[in-house]
Amino acid sequence: MDIKMVAHVSGSLTPERAAYVVSSLESKAPHCKETSHRICAVFLGLTTKEQVVAVGRVMNTKFTMSLIQELIKKDQSHLWKISSLLIGLTQRVFNKILTTASDKEMAVLQHEAMKEPLQHHLTVYVHEADQELNERIDNLLQIQSALTNVDLENFSYQDLRELLDHVEDHSAKLDHFLAKLNRALGVAWNTNRPDLIDRLNKINDTCHRAKEITIGTPRSKTSLPTGIYQTFEEALCQAFQNTNPNETLQDDELGVDALGALSLWYVKDYWNMGLLPSISKEELLKLDPETHSDKECQDYRAKLMEEVNQNLEGLGLSTVGDFKSAFLGTPNLLKGYVERRSASLTTETS
Repeated sequence: MDIKMVAHVSGSLTPERAAYVVSSLESKAPHCKETSHRICAVFLGLTTKEQVVAVGRVMNTKFTMSLIQELIKKDQSHLWKISSLLIGLTQRVFNKILTTASDKEMAVLQHEAMKEPLQHHLTVYVHEADQELNERIDNLLQIQSALTNVDLENFSYQDLRELLDHVEDHSAKLDHFLAKLNRALGVAWNTNRPDLIDRLNKINDTCHRAKEITIGTPRSKTSLPTGIYQTFEEALCQAFQNTNPNETLQDDELGVDALGALSLWYVKDYWNMGLLPSISKEELLKLDPETHSDKECQDYRAKLMEEVNQNLEGLGLSTVGDFKSAFLGTPNLLKGYVERRSASLTTETS
């Protein structure tokens, strides 16, 4: 059927029939540009609020955005349909629109902000945002709690990476959450609802505190860790601390000193950690004193130690601070880190 004819016919459809037509179009060719044109034609032909509300209930995000874009292009006579469309839209679709709307589409939402349908969606969004944020903060606090009771002896580098990945994922999602929240605030400021603005601002403040205080920042060359990263370091890097200040290692001391704090003293220990990859078997870790002089044996060990230091530097572990930054406070964690970094470096150079 011709698109103009579709628009003409849709005005006579019952609300239920109009919704059925749009739903059928969506499901038959969801990625077809022509489908979008046909849905827009049906929508522009609707003449009653009941029809628009019914269609809104079955609309997905993609075609809703197309409709809003089409309405922006039309004259004022079709703008009444936006309020009715918002009544029908599911909260999931509204949330997606709030996330992805262009400046022009945001302007449409802001224009609708004085009307109850949009305010209702904002109210539901406030409830959802508050719940989501509380759940994320609870998850972060659970990670902190788990760290304070961690079994260092059996805590692997894989365990560490999984926890850090969880933290980084929460951080990235909070950034996304904040961006969406600010868009909601941008709409709310155009309402006559100071209660909505106040609640969104409180969620915004709580989210910023979660980012800055609960998650915090990792150790850097110029600053100490804060938040959950500080908890990671305190829980996993106890080996570098001592009740005797003279035995507490400073951050700028050499990585080989960190090895000593981990009770790794011998060339064999370094080899077991993967810090002497050039040595293929244990027998090559020292020269035979029966056939080599003391000086030759000492020079050979010095050569191996030089290789250890070079490998530490290549792995980003030149100082005790580097060990802390990577949370490598046990031999088990160090071994896993070396294996992972070595594999990564091998892949990069191959």
